[in-house]
Amino acid sequence: DDLYTIFDPNGGLNLQATTQFETPAICGSQPAAGLVRGSTGRVLGDTPNRLHSAPRLDAEIVGVIPAGASFTVVDGQQGVCSGGARWAQVTYDGRTGWTAEGADGVTFVTSG
Repeated sequence: DDLYTIFDPNGGLNLQATTQFETPAICGSQPAAGLVRGSTGRVLGDTPNRLHSAPRLDAEIVGVIPAGASFTVVDGQQGVCSGGARWAQVTYDGRTGWTAEGADGVTFVTSG
């Protein structure tokens, strides 16, 4: 992935950006699920959530979180937007990966 650095010639703030993930605007109106690092989350509905090696739909699937199952949030306070979905890093059944919080206005997980 590309890494861009913008330097302030006046010695002020320097910024860096990467093309690794899409910008948060790609999530559109997808609300954050309210997941907080170290807390528990739960899969909503009747469909399991996949656990991916990276926050992308085409990333390797490293596990599945069953519908109604609880998981531990590793990093979810900001959420990562990729492929139109908002992602959180979680641990379930001893495996850590990324699961979609929701996409297209549908929320897949909740806090608690």
